[in-house]
Amino acid sequence: MAALLLALGGCDEQRPDAPDTVGQEAAPSVTLCESADSAQPAAVDSTGLVTRLTGDYDVTFVATHGWTSDSVVRGVLGLVPTQEDQRGKLDDPLFFPAIGSTTVDLSRLANLTLAKHAADSVHVLYERHTRHLRLRLGSPIGPHGATLHVGVLLTVHELGEHGLRGEWRDAGRNAGDPPLAGFFCAIRR
Repeated sequence: MAALLLALGGCDEQRPDAPDTVGQEAAPSVTLCESADSAQPAAVDSTGLVTRLTGDYDVTFVATHGWTSDSVVRGVLGLVPTQEDQRGKLDDPLFFPAIGSTTVDLSRLANLTLAKHAADSVHVLYERHTRHLRLRLGSPIGPHGATLHVGVLLTVHELGEHGLRGEWRDAGRNAGDPPLAGFFCAIRR
């Protein structure tokens, strides 16, 4: 599969005459991405995390495993801070810095039949003991974690000034064999 282009330190835009990964001419100013350099999730510093995440992103999902392998799905991801009383207590294992929504057609990435009412929801989870940052799309979440095992789980491998990238997988109990999975990039607008 051809690599998509991303530079988190200085977002690069694809030239209008360069082909994209699905064999079509790319529109001018379309930002593309590639998989994260690290195979492991980043240990994210929680300092200023709410502020660093808040905003709108152009997001690209590239499927590399499962029945939609080599498919590209794009949309917009918007994140806003959670209310302070909903973020979790200092000694809680999970911290919820942000919530939001997405325009991504998640049904192309996961089995969402159980959660159609929450298909555009986004919840950001920060795991205090590992310092890993994850985003759960299309699944309602309560104060103690996911309430439904559906949706798409994003694991952040890199978080920078211009966006984030990492891997995604179908988070459903009936995710299929092999489950849908791949990499994603979210570029700040």
